[in-house]
Amino acid sequence: SISDNEGEEHRVYVKGRSLSVSLTKQDLYALKKTVAVIEEAYRMVQQEGARFIFVFAPTAFRVYHGIAQFENSEGKTTPAWVLDDLPDRLRKMIAGISPDIGFLDLTSALKAAARKNNLVFLSDDTHWSSKGHQVVADAFAEAVNVKTEINAEEQPPETAHLKEELFLSQTAIMIRNGDGTIRYWSNDA
Repeated sequence: SISDNEGEEHRVYVKGRSLSVSLTKQDLYALKKTVAVIEEAYRMVQQEGARFIFVFAPTAFRVYHGIAQFENSEGKTTPAWVLDDLPDRLRKMIAGISPDIGFLDLTSALKAAARKNNLVFLSDDTHWSSKGHQVVADAFAEAVNVKTEINAEEQPPETAHLKEELFLSQTAIMIRNGDGTIRYWSNDA
């Protein structure tokens, strides 16, 4: 359970906790396939001259770990659960493709909001709450703006209106289905 910012306790159901402290052979195989798809996507985006950012979306368990008190189905407090090294491992594998690939791990932003008693996931679902969506949007906007911000003083007045167009042309967005297929590429990808 976790308290919201009004002090009300909420039972939070988490999914994505593994019994294994380290990644299993099946996890490692899936990770290898995922990284191969990321590499292919990066090459496609690179051909178009766009920037590629990979966003790691953590499970509620990873975000609430160390914040919420977890109980088993009988209402007893569970022993300490350990997180695997998936984000760090993934970050290293992606850096091995190219150091130019941006990597945004949303864990710290969501965890910081959760520590302030914000419910960033729906309590009975694996999806973000409205507060979680806001935290993610802010983190993503900050990550994207780090390298695409145009200094207004250096920009001639006749091109000031192009700031948004330039910002969008340097950004690629990819949305994947649960089965790994690509559902959507932005026009700039």
